[in-house]
This record gives sequence, structure tokens and C-alpha cells, in this order.
Amino acid sequence: MTKRVTLTEKMRQEVMARCGTDVDLNKIVFYQARGISTEPIHQGTLYDKGILERQALVDMLNLVNDPLNTVTLQTMHNQKVLPTGRVFYAELVDEQNTGHSALYTLFGISTNHPEIISDVDNGIIDEVSYSFMPKKILCNKCNKDFLDDDVNFLDFISGTCPECGAVMGRDDAHVIIPGIEVVRELSLVTRGAARHAKILDSMYQMAMSDKSSPVITLTKKGVKEDLCVFNLCSTIYNKEVEMNPEELKAAILAATEPLSNEVKDMKVSLASLGQEKAALETAKNEAENAKAALEEEKASLSEEKARLETELADSKKEIERLKGVEASFDEEIKKVLVAAGLSDTIPEDTEGKAELLKKAHLTLANIPVNGVSAGADRGINNNESGVDFSVYKVR
Repeated sequence: MTKRVTLTEKMRQEVMARCGTDVDLNKIVFYQARGISTEPIHQGTLYDKGILERQALVDMLNLVNDPLNTVTLQTMHNQKVLPTGRVFYAELVDEQNTGHSALYTLFGISTNHPEIISDVDNGIIDEVSYSFMPKKILCNKCNKDFLDDDVNFLDFISGTCPECGAVMGRDDAHVIIPGIEVVRELSLVTRGAARHAKILDSMYQMAMSDKSSPVITLTKKGVKEDLCVFNLCSTIYNKEVEMNPEELKAAILAATEPLSNEVKDMKVSLASLGQEKAALETAKNEAENAKAALEEEKASLSEEKARLETELADSKKEIERLKGVEASFDEEIKKVLVAAGLSDTIPEDTEGKAELLKKAHLTLANIPVNGVSAGADRGINNNESGVDFSVYKVR
């Protein structure tokens, strides 16, 4: 159990500042780890040989030590399960023997996880890894930021700079992380990406100092400094199988070819749908224009209908008026026929009535008036009967 940390008063205060004074410290087992440093990152693809600048560690220090910010302890970066513990405090150390800055972290594991505690105590689990979000990921060759919107997926995962074409981790090309936006969690891992990210044995643990940035030398009394460093990073790194970026791109393209074909088919379908939509829009516009024309024609026909209905009403009135005149004329004809002593039936047509009236007048012309014949024009030209026959004059 030499890896367990016995809390100093300062450590106790830091823990209570984050968990409250009612926390039961007996239910937490405390450890210290060299969490991350400015040494080159040991990870393939984009981050291979990448470097966190000291300011990035300062950002992490502030985020970890913020009482309002909880940094949980997970296992293998699995954030879908509840944490096994949490990070309580960190200090930034400028190491004289390595020439690098490192973030030393005090974390605790709940006694509800005895198996994990046992594995840590026995060295089965002895590495940690921080999960964080960089502010920028810069190419050291051209300063291109891999977080820019114009960087595509293949360039990102293959670690190929889209600006200068450099492959990260090769020919002295690597990324630089100047700052940290968010610290998500600290994980117990099989092997971390950061070099020497170890859970420290008691002989290498440092006392959390009151200084904001202590400068220490990791040495053990009676043991050479370089040996201590070796012990600190005693994990044996098996060389990973590397893949040429072009081969990686080819493999990814091969794997995503079916999806690419689906995307192409979808684009063709979308283009076809776009044409159909345009045709429908044209048909819609034509229909709307036709509708507008029909509405206009309807309005015109409605006006014409109203005009014709008005004329029809006027015509009906005129017909009724003429019927009245005709009835009056027929009465006058009857009077003339009686005067002429004729009993002819009054014809229906106007010409027949005119002929009958002429006959009656001829008859009347032969009847002496005061011993003198009145003549054929009597009663017509002089209008002695008082009737207006001009309407029925035969033309």
C-alpha cells in the first residue's frame, strides 16, 4: 500500500473545499499521479510527438483547481458509467531533472471500488490519462490550426496538415497545443498517451506545497537521479504497428466507399427531385396564371351578365309598354270598326291590323258628313278619332 497518500493539512483543506466539511475521508483512498507534462505525446496519427506548451498546463491547473469545476475519475475514458472517484487538487511542477513542466495530481478512489483500489495498490493499474479539449491544435511547420472549419475528416485522423502537407509525427512535424479549453476527466488506463503519466509510489510522491509553481527534483536518497527518472517511466512501450497516411486514407476510403456511393445516389436523387420540384413550381405558376385569367374572365362575364340582365329587364319593360299600347290600339280599332259598321275580327299581326284600319277608313270615307263625302284620308291624316296611329304605320 505504498502508493496510498497520507493527507497533509493542506491536502485535507483542498479536499474539503471541493467535497464539503462533512466528507468522510475514511471512505476515500488517495493517490498522487504525474498526470501530464510538456514532454512529447506518445500517440499515433494526429497527436504523435505532439507537445503541450506550459501555458496549456497552466490552463489545466486552473481548471482542475477551480472549486466549481468537478473533474471525475473514470476508467479507460468511459464516461458512460459513473465515476470511481475524482480529482481533488493539482500542482504545476517545473522539473529540474527532466527539463519539462508536469501537472501533479491528487485524486481519490471511493472505497466502493475495492477491486480497483487493490489493482492500483499492487501496480496492476499504474497509469493515468487526462481527457481534455484543446483551444487550438497547431501544425509546428506552418501554424495551421487543425480545429479550423476547413480541415476535413481524413486530414484530421491521418494527421496530415492541409496547409503544408506535413504528416504529424514524421520528419520533425508535430502538433503544438498552446492552451486547454476544458478538462473532462482523468482516467485509469492501460497505457496513457502522455509520457510518464504514472501513479506515483510513495518514494516519488511530492508534498503539495503552498507555492503556486514549485521547482523540485525527483530523486530518492542514495539513488542516482537518472535511475529515478527511469523508474518513474518504467513502463515498457511496445512499438505500435504504424500505417502510412496514404494507406490509412486508402483504407478509410475503401471502408467508406459504400457510404460514398449512397451519398452519390442521394445527390442524384436530390438533383432529380430538384428538377421535379422546378417542374412542379412551373406547373403551379402556370396553373395560378390560368386561374387568374379565369378569374378575370369570370369577372368580365359577370359584368356582361349584369349588363345583359339589365337590358333584358329594360326589354321586358318595353314589351309590357308596347303590349299596353297594342291593347289601346285594339280598342281604338274596335271603335273605328263600329263606326264603320264593320264586324271584322281584329288580326293578331300589326300589318293585318293596319289593313283592317285602312278598310275601315275607306268605309268611313263613303259615309256623307253634312251631305259631303269625307274622303279616303278622313280620320287618318286629320286624326279625328284622337288615336295616334304613327306607331302602327305601315312602311
